[in-house]
Amino acid sequence: MREVRMREIVRMVIVAVFAAFIGTASLPGTSRGASIADTESHATAMAENVRQEYLASQRAEALKADNNKMTAKNGVLIKADASPGQWLTRVNSKEVNMATNRYEKRTQNEIKLDGKTYYAADEASAKNLSLNPSTRFARDPMTGDTLDKSGAITCADASGRVYYFEKDSTFRDFLALAGRDTAYGYTAPK
Repeated sequence: MREVRMREIVRMVIVAVFAAFIGTASLPGTSRGASIADTESHATAMAENVRQEYLASQRAEALKADNNKMTAKNGVLIKADASPGQWLTRVNSKEVNMATNRYEKRTQNEIKLDGKTYYAADEASAKNLSLNPSTRFARDPMTGDTLDKSGAITCADASGRVYYFEKDSTFRDFLALAGRDTAYGYTAPK
């Protein structure tokens, strides 16, 4: 009797979680009604995170070796020729653990789910992708649209964090938000 009651409770919790997910999630290719200005503001904040990761990697590199190409700008050591394209680089999706959104720099295990190909580092990550469908989706940082990771353009920042873009043009637009010599490293949003 107690076992039956526990199953009922578990079933109700699963239904409640699923209902909450459906209520807050959006379908792939749609946004949650964010305005273009909100989306660009969010994209600019994400571009700042990418820039900061790049600068942190440059500081670490400077500590490891005395690099003559390093110059001081705003009290931070950066490469003189650093551009936004160096902050975020395009990577092969086969080297991305799509469950953790980390660039692993080595080929990952291929997982086929619903006719699509995903990549994961280990059995736990593969299980996460198969049991938790939300891990198969990401938001394009430029447009805010939800997209399937299996068909997305994958890019990684200096720390290995992966960003997923719907197409090349949104990746280029994201990089266009950044400019080395403007306040906070950005041009004004369009």
